[in-house]
Amino acid sequence: ATKEKGAGHYRLHEVTGWRSYVVNSRPGEPDRHWYGAKPELYADIRGKKAQTLIPKIYQAVQNYPYPTRYKAWPGPNSNTFVAWVIREVQGLDVALPGNAVGKDYLGKLMASDVPGGSGFQLSAGGYLGVLIGAKEGLEINILGLSLGVTPAALGVKLPGLGDLALRNPNPMPAQ
Repeated sequence: ATKEKGAGHYRLHEVTGWRSYVVNSRPGEPDRHWYGAKPELYADIRGKKAQTLIPKIYQAVQNYPYPTRYKAWPGPNSNTFVAWVIREVQGLDVALPGNAVGKDYLGKLMASDVPGGSGFQLSAGGYLGVLIGAKEGLEINILGLSLGVTPAALGVKLPGLGDLALRNPNPMPAQ
């Protein structure tokens, strides 16, 4: 979700896997529940940095390589979309949780930077891969499930459960 300076509403950017399977960018509320699941905040960027990043986010959304494709597993799906935007926009540097199935789907690519901004990942179509990053730690991905350790967050990643950590790998700046 983005909100430009002076805007009266947020703009949601999302991929939905029903009806027309397309990328949507529209006004909306970013903190709503999704099928009963409470929302989790992974980044909160404000001020001048946000003003710089928002046009880049719009461009990344527009350039998403799978705007009319959706496959719940292994991707491309909504997590693939979020990971794509994070990778494309230098400065977002957000680590996604280990249970975000589809975040490791790289399409025809076998290698990429990690979404967290500092690291590298190998993936065979989202079915098998390995990732190492400053925020993500070391992660092995098998059939969309992640197993690994996150030293920066003092945690582990367990298949199906996600990240169990003592700290947030995406610390929020003081407001």
